[in-house]
Amino acid sequence: MMSRLSVMLLSLWLGAIATGCALTAPTPARTAFLPQIDAAHAAPSEAPLPGLLLVGRFTVAEAFAGKSMVYRFAEHRYESDFYNEFFVAPRDFVSQGVLEWLQRAHLFENVVPAAGTRARRALLLQGSVNEMYADLRDAQQPAAVLSIQFYLIDENLPGRPVRLSQQLRQVMPMADASAAAYADALSRAMTSIFTELERQVRTGVEPSGADGGDQG
Repeated sequence: MMSRLSVMLLSLWLGAIATGCALTAPTPARTAFLPQIDAAHAAPSEAPLPGLLLVGRFTVAEAFAGKSMVYRFAEHRYESDFYNEFFVAPRDFVSQGVLEWLQRAHLFENVVPAAGTRARRALLLQGSVNEMYADLRDAQQPAAVLSIQFYLIDENLPGRPVRLSQQLRQVMPMADASAAAYADALSRAMTSIFTELERQVRTGVEPSGADGGDQG
């Protein structure tokens, strides 16, 4: 029969082995995705509007602002994905996507980031992402949901009036419920929303004589 001391030593030895195994267990790798616009759809189709457009950094609702992907499973049940995330924060790839789209589309004579730019006369585009998640409530019809509120502010006039205020929303079907399918559908949703934004600005904003101002 083992002595009490032997039992204690055996327990400590087994515990040390279990702890060692736990410490050496591999940590599951995270996978990063970067949603991107389809730049081929942003080719100039009309003459640019006159003047300068400043594109500000967009904000994102707190629930969707992190790098972890967010899934919706029920009316009030959302979960973040520890293993699948965006390569950069949503505010970064959305802000960059808008800027790149409007530059490629040549929407205005000059389209530049608002940060670091000084201009006497310009229009300022700002926006806020209100929704960004994979809707998995219907397992047979998963979809990427993206909604963005846009504001086009006239820096030329007293009081800085809003020339355009519009929320655009897309529910884009996903090929399946995977993270890769979500990133792909989100890319298509951004492309669709930016296409509509360009159309609305072209048709809804009359030239106000804005010039290029001072850039630097």
